[in-house]
Amino acid sequence: MIDNIFSLIPLGILLIGALSLMLISSKNISRDRVINLTLLFLVLTLISSIIIVKSGINSNLGVTSTIFSGMLFIDNLSSFSIILLTTLTIIILLSSKFYYKNTPLKIEYFSLILFALFGMILMGMGAELISMFIALEIASLSLYILTGFDKSSSKSTEAILKYFILSSFIGAFYLMGSALVYGAIGSTNLIEISNYLSQNDISDNKLLIAGVILIFSTILFKITAFPFHSWSLDVYSGANIPITAFLIGVSKVAGFIFFIRIALGGFLNASEIWQELLFFITIFTLFTGNLLSFKQESVKKMLIASSIVHSGYILIYFSAINSFNVQSISPILFYLIAYSFAILGVLTVMSYISYENKLNFENFKGLFHKRPFASLAISIFMLSFIGYPLTIGFLGKFYLFASALENNQLILVVFGVINTILSLYYYLKLIVYIYFYEYHSDTHFQPTYLTKLTVSFIVLIVLLGGAGVIDIDLINKFLL
Repeated sequence: MIDNIFSLIPLGILLIGALSLMLISSKNISRDRVINLTLLFLVLTLISSIIIVKSGINSNLGVTSTIFSGMLFIDNLSSFSIILLTTLTIIILLSSKFYYKNTPLKIEYFSLILFALFGMILMGMGAELISMFIALEIASLSLYILTGFDKSSSKSTEAILKYFILSSFIGAFYLMGSALVYGAIGSTNLIEISNYLSQNDISDNKLLIAGVILIFSTILFKITAFPFHSWSLDVYSGANIPITAFLIGVSKVAGFIFFIRIALGGFLNASEIWQELLFFITIFTLFTGNLLSFKQESVKKMLIASSIVHSGYILIYFSAINSFNVQSISPILFYLIAYSFAILGVLTVMSYISYENKLNFENFKGLFHKRPFASLAISIFMLSFIGYPLTIGFLGKFYLFASALENNQLILVVFGVINTILSLYYYLKLIVYIYFYEYHSDTHFQPTYLTKLTVSFIVLIVLLGGAGVIDIDLINKFLL
């Protein structure tokens, strides 16, 4: 029991940090000190989680270990979620320090980032549907405010309204789904749900089927998959660049970990309800994301639209897999690492390439002649998105597609390859603008050395992953 409580120390640090920043919000404190204080809490969270993993307190994945009367799972997937999501948030803050210096923000902004991260981590630790709903709402409420934090921007105001209304509806879907599952089974605990689903024929249980579909709809919304994808383009683009990175990178990764936890917790036994449907959702997600990406003139919107395609790649694997264990979820986690680092890298570079209203392809013309390092970094990240050899994106797609082939899902892999080829157009288009045009714009910020160092670290991760230094075996060892 004491060991399980120790494993909650990272969450406690995050919560204390969020509350502390909220309490001092009325004080006149410099922005640099606030950012440094936020980073301190995040680093302490990261270090404490690594210490817990090293000490062996957490159970291995697949070994049932819960706390608070079965409300939260305590295992290595929980620690993986904390380490990855916290690392990504640290990267966003480090790379955006110069951006925040040019933007009027209050202390509450950084408190909300910690609250959102707290909710996202809690989502991946949930062991029953109601605690997961509470975590989902903690994260969502924080993200609403962060999305519309810039009151002077009409796009930001529009974004928060759309996000709030649609997310509220989808939250109601989840709550109704949980109620229906409880009505059908008599429990919201994932372990008890798993036992029920494995021991009973559910084909005639209409109440349970409806509940599972409603919960499944919430997951599709969180990962911006078809048909719950269209909101993301306006909402994500309405936020400032660091929050766009937080939404498109950290929040989406949290959504997939939430999906994994639901599947591991028992809903895989209900795969006959959602897996056939997921086959068609995956295909539509891939093609819809590409079609949206083709017509974007804004690089920021192109990245948001293309993130839908990356959700489709991961859904290929969910559509193919028949059993969830350490080896089966490792390809998903590896691809999440590959995607999240690349998207944060390119958005970091973009934040000092041009002002918010000048992020079109035209503004990247001839960038190589002015900023060779930024141009090289963007090119590497674009190639990783494509899945070019010697980048982490190549290995990520290889693991997903190879595993899908092993599960006899050739059709989905073919569609995945076709959409990878289609994505060449808009990813290579940006590279062409950077290298093969005359220099166009002078509206650039001067990046700090810390920002350059952060971008260099992300580039290193992408290349080390492509070289096989960071591979799927590391994830298997971590989870075991």
